[in-house]
This record gives sequence, structure tokens and C-alpha cells, in this order.
Amino acid sequence: MPESAEPVSTGVFAWTAIVKVQAESEFCPLRNVAIMTKNASFIRVALLSYPGSGNTWTRHMIQQLTGYCTGTVYCDKFLSVRGFPGECIFPNHKSKGCIVYKSHRTKNLTQFQKAVILIRNPFDALKAFFNWSSGKTPKSAGNNTTVDAPKQSKKPRDRFHALVDRSSFNTTGWNKYVKAQIRQWKSSYLVWLKTFPKRSMVVRYVDLKENLIPTLRRISKFLNVPTTEAEYICTDFNKEGQHHRKQKYSIKTSDIFTDEHISIINGAITEVMSAARYRYRLKDFIFDNEY
Repeated sequence: MPESAEPVSTGVFAWTAIVKVQAESEFCPLRNVAIMTKNASFIRVALLSYPGSGNTWTRHMIQQLTGYCTGTVYCDKFLSVRGFPGECIFPNHKSKGCIVYKSHRTKNLTQFQKAVILIRNPFDALKAFFNWSSGKTPKSAGNNTTVDAPKQSKKPRDRFHALVDRSSFNTTGWNKYVKAQIRQWKSSYLVWLKTFPKRSMVVRYVDLKENLIPTLRRISKFLNVPTTEAEYICTDFNKEGQHHRKQKYSIKTSDIFTDEHISIINGAITEVMSAARYRYRLKDFIFDNEY
């Protein structure tokens, strides 16, 4: 084989990849999502999850896939003007509707006819929610660097990119937080699995990361929204969205969770996995750690 063969081949593949990205960028702009009109056949679908499980990211992809806005039982002013026009449209609105409604609650579930139950490895969800609730918002300082902005701000706080200092994981506050929140994680999923045994689907966060398009197909079928191959491809292309948290340091489970934490969390996982297998006949419900 001539010495020039390999470089030429690599160049062709690189050029092809660039053309593909340019083509997708041209034909896959971010969608302007529409508000649904409620009628007699309108179905209210909950998107249930423990905080820090990727609910906002999932909402973004559902919007890009279906072209419809997603709502919530809350009202986050920050999100309402940053890609989520249905943010403050509640499930009980008389005329306006959304394709799904975000909730972390275990109450008032009777207002929903169906539910998508999003579940993430609690080791990762606990850490993400800790960042959301206690972290400082990164603020651009130019030259691709960031600085920590003051925690209190006159503008709506961007909790979705907030990060705590690594030292915060070695405090009594973190210890109390883990023990309290894993109980909340477990009890929430047990309630949701029991409430919607035949009117729901379980979506694993790890499948959204590693097996996106087949997972989107399942979601589309469950929501009864017809979709095209182009919409799957473009959703994959635009999957990142504006509110996917970027970790600035690498953390292993053993770095921030004690042996006691790991034992308690694994016990909670076992109970939830058992309930999911029983109600959904799932043969494999093992989580994958992200770090």
C-alpha cells in the first residue's frame, strides 16, 4: 500500500464528517415549539423524576422531537424565556396544553392520565441536585474561562449550570443531605411506580445518553405523536440544549460518598429496582455510574 494511502483515507473521512455536520446544521435548526390546544381528547402526561435526573434536558429533547412545548407544575422564570415557552402553563389551564408536564412531586397525581418516569442513578442524581440547590452560577469571564458569580442575583438564577466547590462534598451538610435525600429518592419512585403501573413508561437517563434514538422512539410511541426519521436525526443533532450542566472536575463515587452512604443508597436502589421489575417486568434495570 502506498505511504499516502492512509492520510488520504483519513482526510476523506474527516471531510465527510465536516460536510455531514454542516448539512445537519443547515437542515436541523432548533425548532420553535407550539402550544397545544386542549380539546376533549387531550391527555395530560406527567414527566416525573427526582431532581437532578435530567428532566429539563429530557424536556428539551421532547420539544425538539415533537414540536410541542413542555410544561411544569412549577413556574421557573429563568426557563420560561430560555427555550421553554410552556414553562408557566399549568396542567389545569383551561385552553392551553403541553405535551408533558414536569413534576418532582408525589401529590396531585390524579390530574395526569399517564406518566413518563425518568430515573437516574441516585449517586449521580444526588450530586446533580446538590449542585442545583447549593452551587454558584458560572459567569463568563471571557477567553473561555468562568468565574463564580454571587449566589444572590437580581436576575433569575441559572441553577442549571450551578456548581458547588469540590470541598463542599466533605462537610456535615453533605452527609445530612445524602441521608435525607436518598429517602426522598426512594419514596418518590415507589409512589410513582405504584400510582401508574399500567399507564406509564420508565426511561433511564443512561439510555438517553447512550442509546438516544431508540429511546426517543419509545417516548414518541408512548406519547402517541407521529415523528419522522428527520426529526429523530435533528433531535440527536440538537440534543445538548442550553441547560445541560457541565462538570468542571472529575469525581468518583468513592471520592464523595462514604461506605455508609453507599450502603444506604444501594439499599434504596434495590427496593426501587425490585418495584420496577415487578410492575414493568424489566429483566435488567442496572444503573451505570457516570463517573
